[in-house]
Formats: sequence, C-alpha cells, structure tokens
Amino acid sequence: MSLSSLQSVNGPIRVPGPLIENGQARNAHDLTKAIRTGDLDGAKQAYKNIVKDAPEGATWPKDSAFAELGKALAKGDIAGAKTILVDAVKAARGVTTQPAPAAETQGGDAATTAAGGSVGTNLNLVA
Repeated sequence: MSLSSLQSVNGPIRVPGPLIENGQARNAHDLTKAIRTGDLDGAKQAYKNIVKDAPEGATWPKDSAFAELGKALAKGDIAGAKTILVDAVKAARGVTTQPAPAAETQGGDAATTAAGGSVGTNLNLVA
C-alpha cells in the first residue's frame, strides 16, 4: 500500500513523493522512535545512518543538540538522549525550556519569611 494513497475522513491524504522517499526523513523517524521507546541499539544505528547519509560537506557545531545527542548515545545514556531530543524539538517549535520569570510580590512577604522560606518558594493555604 502506498503512503500517498492513504484515506482520511475528508478524503485522500496526499503525501509528496520526495518526502516519502527521503532516506534522511526515515532515519530521523527511526532515531526518534528508538529514543522514545528506549531502544539504545536502534538509536545508535539510526544516528549512524543520519551521519552516513548526510549530504556531502554537511557539518554541525560540536556543541549542537545533534552532536550532544551522539555523545549521549555513545555513552549509552538513552535517558539523556531523550532529554536532548525533547529539548531540541521544543526549541524547534519555539517552546522555551527556560523557567518562567518570578512573579512580583507586593507586601505580605513577612508570613512566608517567618515560616522559614523565601518569597516565592512556599505556598501557604488557610482552609
């Protein structure tokens, strides 16, 4: 069955041929699937395939997420590889991994400080 002939509720789904036939897209899919499922050997193989099939002259910075991913896989750190992958996807989608800025407080800090905490770290509820 051809992917370009899949049907949806609204009619056929048209997938461009080059997207289906792109080996690097398949390699990237295999890499993300292997990392997501915890398959270290599969992830290592998919990573090697991406490097092997890269266009001639392709490079990436040594501190890039892709390079860090390779280092994590080489160490056998599938959990680290998953974290790197998730962060890279979030960054590509424009989702920040930075913590939210602290909210400004007005007065009332004495109760939190008196309880031994610092402003913004404790939530005191009175029922």
